[in-house]
Amino acid sequence: MYQSIAWYATLFLVFLLALAFAFVYGESRKLREYGPIQEKGYKIRKFYFLGLLALYGICYSYVSKQAPIP
Repeated sequence: MYQSIAWYATLFLVFLLALAFAFVYGESRKLREYGPIQEKGYKIRKFYFLGLLALYGICYSYVSKQAPIP
């Protein structure tokens, strides 16, 4: 029962996410309106990516120090 509810909720949320991406894609054809926002997005994406790399390195070093699972 709970698995069915989780499955339907997942499908519904993925459908909503697909609709959101479709809307953004359709609206992004107006380049002159989204130029400044796009530049800010690139800056944010760069710091987000570097943060993910740092987090990955920290987690990898932490896990590599743990005892291996037999």
